[in-house]
Amino acid sequence: MIRKIIPKKREGKIAAVLLVIAHVSLAPPIVSAFNTPELVAGFPPLYIWTLLVGSAMAIILLWAAWIDAWGITMEQVPPELREKTGVIGFTDTDRDETTVPESAVVDGGEK
Repeated sequence: MIRKIIPKKREGKIAAVLLVIAHVSLAPPIVSAFNTPELVAGFPPLYIWTLLVGSAMAIILLWAAWIDAWGITMEQVPPELREKTGVIGFTDTDRDETTVPESAVVDGGEK
């Protein structure tokens, strides 16, 4: 079961590890270390810590999506979303085959 959720690509594994580390850094034992009564630049340290970790998680997710770290194939996209995405040439995980949505095919080739 666990093998099915581990990404195959190296970038996917890196993104998954970074997301787990960021998620663990929001656990109560870690967060309590940053919950001090002193203010940092007028803000509570816990607020700053949560903003930094949340921003890091967002950046990791954006980076992973940008490079297709999890290797999403067209078969994993719901049929109702395949035509709405407007993606003409959707490249599969191995980057060798290109799947063209039916809405992009015209007589004699692609739009």
